[in-house]
Amino acid sequence: MKSKKGIAILAIGLVAVVAAGSYYFKSKSSTPAVETAEVNEFQVAEVPLSETYTTTGTIIPENDEMVIVPFDARIAQCYIEIGQKVSKGDLMYELEASDVEYNIKSMEYDIDVLKSTIASTNITGSMTKESAVKTAEKSLETATTDLTDAKELFSTGALAQTELTSYEKAYETAVDNLEDAKKDLSAYEAENNITLSKKKLELMETSLANLKADLEDTRITAPFDGVVTNLYLKTGDYVEENDTLCQITDLVDLNVEASISEYDLQKLAAGMTAQISTLSDKTDKYNAEIKQIGYIGTSDGSEVSLPVELKLSNEKDLSKLLPNFTVTVEILTSSSEHAKVVPFEAVGKNASGNSIVLKKTASGTEAVEVETGITNEIYMEVISDDISVGDTIVYSSEVSSNSEFQGGFLPMGGTGGGGGEPPRDMQSGNSGQRRNNSN
Repeated sequence: MKSKKGIAILAIGLVAVVAAGSYYFKSKSSTPAVETAEVNEFQVAEVPLSETYTTTGTIIPENDEMVIVPFDARIAQCYIEIGQKVSKGDLMYELEASDVEYNIKSMEYDIDVLKSTIASTNITGSMTKESAVKTAEKSLETATTDLTDAKELFSTGALAQTELTSYEKAYETAVDNLEDAKKDLSAYEAENNITLSKKKLELMETSLANLKADLEDTRITAPFDGVVTNLYLKTGDYVEENDTLCQITDLVDLNVEASISEYDLQKLAAGMTAQISTLSDKTDKYNAEIKQIGYIGTSDGSEVSLPVELKLSNEKDLSKLLPNFTVTVEILTSSSEHAKVVPFEAVGKNASGNSIVLKKTASGTEAVEVETGITNEIYMEVISDDISVGDTIVYSSEVSSNSEFQGGFLPMGGTGGGGGEPPRDMQSGNSGQRRNNSN
């Protein structure tokens, strides 16, 4: 950690003085000071500082399609090979059309025959039903006349009641017969084979339209700009409907699918920028941006992980990034161009739980309360009106029972004069992910 810190300080032009010899605190009491306590000094500097959240992800193409066969046929010609670049609309396959053309002609013939049958049945049936209506109307006219005459005879006493009743029943029967005949005529198409025939005709016409569309689909073209990543069938192969011909993948328009811990959801948002690197080359960075954070997480028993989708910028050649590659994702969560920084080991806690640093003064050291900001592997931003650029901060990994560390100042860093892991609260929950940062 010391060597890494020295390189970083030199790279940003910081002036850091590390006292690695004997340094003695002067105690205000009569108790002797620690004689061999190793301490460090650091001059507060103002530098650009950034903080990132690191996770891993998988490269996913924006467009990836399995091209299928629209109907049973034989491949007349295959124009592509694996690894070939294609543009949207480029001809990739031609299918033989003879079977489709035969099916079209056969379907057109069947449709004509069915139409003729429907027309013939409709005419014959209508005439029969209309004739029945006319017959019922004549019967009703006769029954009406007979009933009228019977009523006149009955009024003169020339006709008995029983005979009048029979005429009345005959009239009622004629009325009912006419009503039934009219219903039969109006419901004719719903009560015979014409309705079924018409439905069959509709299905046949739909099938004919599909066959004509198939005829147009004998030329299989590229659905988008991409690369032939798999080739399954070639010239001369016989294929069935929905067989897979090839796979076309867009290797330029790429996304990254990653996940974050539930503990870090509040730190991330859509639109945040990120850098992507492959496992084989951590130094080659690609820019990306968070497209969206999912709402439904998955649990591994101890915590929930949420899906995150990032969009890779194509301003840089992405040929080294292939689908399903595992990549490191570094999401920029915060940054400052003018951060006042000290080593993160130099920030501790006092008895009240407030963050403090020990500022060197003419008479010794002074504990100064600070707010902490951005933190990376080396530095922590400190915010306080009592801390200025150029102030010397003193920190040590050893605590003397009678030094200024007594009474609650607990170093937040690890052991040693210049190193240590970042504090636990700078790690990403319990997921094992942590911030890899740069300045």
